[in-house]
Amino acid sequence: MYWRDHCIFQGRNIFKNLALLGTDLKNVILVDNNPVTFSLQPENGLPILSWEGNADDNELSKLSEVLIFLAEVEDVRQYIPHLVDPAKKVILYEKLDSLRKEYKRLKISKNSNENLNKEEEALKNFYLKFSVS
Repeated sequence: MYWRDHCIFQGRNIFKNLALLGTDLKNVILVDNNPVTFSLQPENGLPILSWEGNADDNELSKLSEVLIFLAEVEDVRQYIPHLVDPAKKVILYEKLDSLRKEYKRLKISKNSNENLNKEEEALKNFYLKFSVS
């Protein structure tokens, strides 16, 4: 939970300093309708449009898909910059599918490399056993 004592006030601006949370920021996401608030750690911030009472507003529904994806990744800071348009300060929802595919590709590749390393280690141990005798 984020409290006011995690904020820095400068003039009319409020900055949320995630470093004050005392946790690894690779798992922290700050969603706010004012991108200035997360400008100290922009790689952790997701801008969201302000809700103005429109019954057809589906921003939270779209955001939930982004959050579900980010819950899977090892470090949200590697993916958030690819999901946010820095000039317009909006989430680029259309990039979500391609990021999901890339993440899965990297995960499969990493798992393949880990399995390959385990197989190599097992072979080394196997040969060591027989070379000692």
